[in-house]
Amino acid sequence: MKRFLLPGLLAATAIAASGRCASNTIETVSITREPSAVATCRRVGEVTVDAKTPDSRIHAELAAAAKAQGANTVFIPAEGSRTGTAHFCETKRLSHS
Repeated sequence: MKRFLLPGLLAATAIAASGRCASNTIETVSITREPSAVATCRRVGEVTVDAKTPDSRIHAELAAAAKAQGANTVFIPAEGSRTGTAHFCETKRLSHS
């Protein structure tokens, strides 16, 4: 009986993990300098890019780092900032009233 328990648990764990990953897929990440844009969002963590990152790649690298943390928005204090705060912002749903 014990031989069958482990494969069953492994399969159940794999299915649960794959469902969780699929539901947390972030398609795009926004970069903003407006504090009001993230005021109602959940803070996920800090994101940074290396000092050697070319200026033209800063936003893309910040977005990639935020996406890896499950965030969809990055707040930066100023244009050209190499650090920011990653947030997850719920999308607003239109009501059908």
